[in-house]
Amino acid sequence: MLVSSARGAPEEGALTASLRLIDAASRLADLPLNPGEDRNRAFLKQLQAKIREGMTREYLASEDAYLKFLDSVIASVADEARSRNGLGESRR
Repeated sequence: MLVSSARGAPEEGALTASLRLIDAASRLADLPLNPGEDRNRAFLKQLQAKIREGMTREYLASEDAYLKFLDSVIASVADEARSRNGLGESRR
């Protein structure tokens, strides 16, 4: 929800709202998980690294670069959802 909201926010208003949402999504990896949720932890840590690496750099580069960055984060989340539900590879 946070990632798709971040992608929708630029069309709805200022990009700064989107930046706050994507930052919130990166912080999910810092929340405590139940024992045995290693897959969740691994995915959230990868997502966090991707967001923290590109978030500010792409935001400051250009609106187009930032939107492409958001699209790539959404694609990562979608790929993980497909994998967890046995739906196969992305058609990207």
